[in-house]
Amino acid sequence: YVDSASLGNAGDWFDVLKEVRPDVLLLGYDQQVDENRLQGFLKQNGLSARVVRGSGFETYKFKSSNIKKHLGV
Repeated sequence: YVDSASLGNAGDWFDVLKEVRPDVLLLGYDQQVDENRLQGFLKQNGLSARVVRGSGFETYKFKSSNIKKHLGV
C-alpha cells in the first residue's frame, strides 16, 4: 500500500526527499538515475529509505513513448 506519493521538482528532484523523508523510494523501471549518487545523497542527509526498482507492466503497450507515437504526439 502507498501512504503518500510525491513528485519531484523541476530542479534537483533529490530535494523533495529531504522534505518527505520516505521509507521507500520506488524508481521506475526505465528511470535513469545515478544510483550511487542517490545512495550518497540519502546517507549524507541522514535518510534511510529503501530504494526499489519497479518493473514495467506490458511496456510494449503502456510505455509513454509508445503511446505518444501511436497518438502522433
